[in-house]
Amino acid sequence: MTRPPARYAIIDEPGGSPLQRLAMAPLLPFIAYMLFMPVGAALFVVNALALRARTMFWEISFAVLGAALWARTLLVEPGLNVLLGAGVISAADLNTWGFGIKYAMLIPLAISLWCGYKIFLWQSASHEVLTYFDRANARQGDTPGDRR
Repeated sequence: MTRPPARYAIIDEPGGSPLQRLAMAPLLPFIAYMLFMPVGAALFVVNALALRARTMFWEISFAVLGAALWARTLLVEPGLNVLLGAGVISAADLNTWGFGIKYAMLIPLAISLWCGYKIFLWQSASHEVLTYFDRANARQGDTPGDRR
């Protein structure tokens, strides 16, 4: 009975996955996230699954949280405008805190953009390590992305 040869593993090295060929530089999903949140969040999730970093769960969670906060902002503001137009609430009600509800609506949007930036930072580190190992494997004659 032979045992497979021991393999030195670096803790930050992303795990191999069938989606690894879909891994992209995190700048593309980040720009898409800033311009149109659902597309960017979907790209971040695909990239997280492709990179298989140790922060994958957090990356997916933050992408879902950011998209949910973005959707909340899109749904609440028109609802407030409908209520204001129907006379259910008054403009004075919207200025209850002194700074207006319109400015308070920016808080969830700012948090969702922060989520996208945090995902970008996590994926940048994982992508750099993946790129390094792909180059090292290519120099040794291995197929890029084939680290099992």
